[in-house]
Amino acid sequence: MKTIKISKAMEKKIVAFCADELNYHINESGCANEYKDEIKAQIYLLEQLGYADMAREYKEQYEEELKNYR
Repeated sequence: MKTIKISKAMEKKIVAFCADELNYHINESGCANEYKDEIKAQIYLLEQLGYADMAREYKEQYEEELKNYR
């Protein structure tokens, strides 16, 4: 396990980046199943940063979107 320190400003940038990427990969790309590793990593990062509700919402959206591929 590694520990990193980030400033509040960088935290905001990371969260915005994750939100933008997750929204695209899950809701706009039309191929969320192809981005599974990126999606899981970004959700994990949000959880680790303390954004559990946000992470859960994206996880739920992702799981719902995956139903289209089964």
